Amino acid sequence: MRRVEGAAWLGCGVLAGVAGVLLADLVALDATTLTFLVISSLAAALIARMRSLALTFAAAIVVGLVHDLLTPIQSPVPLPRHDPVRPRGRGRCWSSRAAR
Repeated sequence: MRRVEGAAWLGCGVLAGVAGVLLADLVALDATTLTFLVISSLAAALIARMRSLALTFAAAIVVGLVHDLLTPIQSPVPLPRHDPVRPRGRGRCWSSRAAR
């Protein structure tokens, strides 16, 4: 029994390490962000009642989708506002040489 528990802890530790390396570029390493990341993970484990890994995975997908659907999209760069019907520039689609 101890070997199975040890193997489970080893597997979870390796997966957590790999997830940390993959998330390092996407998530800032500050206390607030990591706290909410852990709370989301704990919520998925509690939804599955800590009994089934497959159910925990499905619950994590659902929690992530609900979180992303409820979070407003923020553009990192303000988008330019222009009239999509009128062309930009001098207002013509042809050059002055072609009209001669």
